[in-house]
Amino acid sequence: MEDGSSPSKRPYIRLTSFLNNVTKNAGDEVRFKCEAAGSPLPLQFSWLKNHAPVEKNRKLKIKNREYWSRLVITDLEVLDSGYYQCVVSNSLASVNTTAVLRSKPLVQFPYKRNKKLNYSDVSVN
Repeated sequence: MEDGSSPSKRPYIRLTSFLNNVTKNAGDEVRFKCEAAGSPLPLQFSWLKNHAPVEKNRKLKIKNREYWSRLVITDLEVLDSGYYQCVVSNSLASVNTTAVLRSKPLVQFPYKRNKKLNYSDVSVN
């Protein structure tokens, strides 16, 4: 059959890789990859953040292929932290894998220049 199934093949869907929890600094990039196998084809991949669909934008890219999907988040911010879930489905069932992303804020210390003292600023008693 053209959809990748055959009369002798039993329908199935399973993950072949799982998402891992990630901790990164703000400004970094993170990549999640989700892989699956199944029949019948096609496999449909979707991404959720905190149970809501992920929307592509300038810093969030999704690439789907026949057996895998990749989510890339660039220029991380603390607000990007959360639960990310990849859901894979075909016409019969769905499976999912979840990871936690923690984006740590950059800690910046204020920079103070040394002040030059003039002789008039110093007094000796």
